[in-house]
Amino acid sequence: MPRYLGVTFPAVAIIVAALIARQPARWMQIVTLLLFVVVNMSEFGARVVGHTEPPVDRMARDVIDAQPRSVVAANAAIPTFRAYTFLGTAQGPDPGKGTLFTGPGSYYLRLYAGIPSEPRTVRIGQYHGRLNIWPFDGVDRIARDLERSPQIERFVVWSATIDHNLRPTDLLAERLKGKFRRVSEEYIPAYDHWTWRKTFTLVRREYVLVK
Repeated sequence: MPRYLGVTFPAVAIIVAALIARQPARWMQIVTLLLFVVVNMSEFGARVVGHTEPPVDRMARDVIDAQPRSVVAANAAIPTFRAYTFLGTAQGPDPGKGTLFTGPGSYYLRLYAGIPSEPRTVRIGQYHGRLNIWPFDGVDRIARDLERSPQIERFVVWSATIDHNLRPTDLLAERLKGKFRRVSEEYIPAYDHWTWRKTFTLVRREYVLVK
């Protein structure tokens, strides 16, 4: 994105300055300039405070916490936590489209794993290939995986929906009733960085073992 801004901004600035200079009164020039600055600063400032990006950092944190000591030295030898992650729709390098296997995901995975990284290694390095990844690919598969992993006491599931008004039924909670219970549920929308149109909504659900 910075390269596009660098090419187009000088021309836009010249045009805007010429139009402002044609205003018949000094006060009109000042008001027009302030309006132009306020609108643009509000648009881009809202992206910082409005959390338009998917929470790739939280997803990466969950994935790293689920790794055994053989992969991440600071972790337990046999973790009691697992993360099932969404890996699909709308992912890409553009703002508002970051997911686990994009540049932001690679950065946070390396950061939380304690691996020093340079920009080049983040851009082209496929660090996630060294990790244990448990994709969210259906209730039955997760249930079977948990049956094969009796050490798991807590897990999270990252899923997604493009129907932003839909609150998906928690079929997993029904499937695991009596074994695990859901303790939290979050709906986190991601937005297009120009139009503020919702691109998709991530759903994070956390479950703990029923003892």
